[in-house]
Amino acid sequence: FMQAGVMGSVVGIVFLALISSFSLQRLAICPALVHENMPRAVRHNVHEGQIRDQVKGLYLTYPAIGRACFGTWGYAISWFGVVAMTLGVAGSYFVFIASTMAELTGVDQTIWVAITLVVVSVLSWLRRLSVLAFTSAFGIA
Repeated sequence: FMQAGVMGSVVGIVFLALISSFSLQRLAICPALVHENMPRAVRHNVHEGQIRDQVKGLYLTYPAIGRACFGTWGYAISWFGVVAMTLGVAGSYFVFIASTMAELTGVDQTIWVAITLVVVSVLSWLRRLSVLAFTSAFGIA
């Protein structure tokens, strides 16, 4: 955006905002459309890729929408996208934490990645996050 100038940047951001708004509106109506087109027997069964909420009805995940639109290939590609995005975000988080801690402490970044991996792995084994409620006091203070 730096080389596009002010007008180019504004036009680019508005264009991206319009595309994002359009795609999110389409995504928001997907569960209702897929739900209407599913056979009744499937609607009342909970299959992989679907989450049933007793109060609000059926909510579909990206893989379930991919399956409804494009079959098995859509399902597989959607799962690949979800996993790739999750790994990308988690990897970025590890690198960000490790680089920040390396700058603060002078310890090698690779060691901080390993430490962060161990800590996050241990935290992922918790069945209830309520055991960490006392740590919110550190954020408030």
